[in-house]
Amino acid sequence: HLPEEDFRVSPGGMHYGTIFSWTPRVATENLETYLSLPYRSGLHFWYMGYNGENVGHILGDEILPIFKALLFFGLDHLASELQMIRYLNYDVPQGDCDHPRWANQGTNYAENCKRHYVELPKLLTDHPVETLRDSTQESFCVSDIVSGIGFLTDHCWDYYGHGRTDVPEDPCNIGAANSIWQFRKYVLERFHLKSDRAEKRQTINVLLWRRNDGKRWPQNTNQLIESTNRTIIQYNEDDNNKMKANLTLTTDFELLSLKDQLGLISQVDVFICAAGGGALAAGIFLPSGSNMILISY
Repeated sequence: HLPEEDFRVSPGGMHYGTIFSWTPRVATENLETYLSLPYRSGLHFWYMGYNGENVGHILGDEILPIFKALLFFGLDHLASELQMIRYLNYDVPQGDCDHPRWANQGTNYAENCKRHYVELPKLLTDHPVETLRDSTQESFCVSDIVSGIGFLTDHCWDYYGHGRTDVPEDPCNIGAANSIWQFRKYVLERFHLKSDRAEKRQTINVLLWRRNDGKRWPQNTNQLIESTNRTIIQYNEDDNNKMKANLTLTTDFELLSLKDQLGLISQVDVFICAAGGGALAAGIFLPSGSNMILISY
C-alpha cells in the first residue's frame, strides 16, 4: 500500500494525487475453487504498464524496475525465463498508450505500443509479454510470482510532471548505479555483445543522434551540428591529442535492429542527443567513463 502523503502517481504526473495501492488477496476459503483453475509453472511478474508508446517509459518504468525487483529477491538468474504479465486497467492509468481513448486521437500511440511490447521485452526475457484484463480473461494460478508498480520509479523531478513533484529535491536513483549497471551487463550478454569497450582504441567515438521527426530539438539544429563538427576538426588538428575523434550522425536509430542499437551505443565515448525517452534508454547502455550531452529544446 502506498500512503497518500508518501508517493503519488497519476496519468498527468504527480500533481493530481491519484493513489494506486496494490494489496494481495490471500485465499483462505473455498480453496476448491482455486484448485480447479488452470495452473502455470515458472516465474511470473504481474505489473501495470505506463505509457509504453515512449521507449524511455517502457524501459524505465517497466523493464528496468522488473529487473531490479528480481535482483532484490535474488531471482535475476531466472530473468531470461520470466513471463511478464501486464495488467491493463482502462480506468487507471489513462496514460497507458493502448487505452481506447487514443483510438480516435489521430495518433500512432497504439502502433508504437504494439511494436515496443514485441521488441523491448527481448532485453529481459525470452517470452513475449502477456496482457490481461479482469473482464476478458479467465483466472489462473501460478507457482511463483512477483508483482509491483514501476510507474516513474526511476524518474527524477522535472518541469514536465515526472518524478516525485511533491519533493522537488528528491535524490532519486541514489544508490541505484550498481543495479542499473548489472542490468546493462545482463542485456549486453543476452545479445552476445561486449560489456566493456574495446582495449587499445584508436579513436574517440562521438555519436550525435537527431530524431528523424525533428521533435525535441532546437530550431538551430543545423548550426549545432556544424559547430560540433568544427570542434572535432580542431581537436583532431591538435598534435597534442594522441587519440583522434570521430563524429557519427544518425537519425534512424529505430531502423536498426535491437542488437545493432545496443552494439552502437555500448561503445560510444560521447553521446549527444535531446532530452527524452530515447536519451534515458540509450544512457543506460553507455559504457563506463563515457559522457552524455543533453540538448535543451
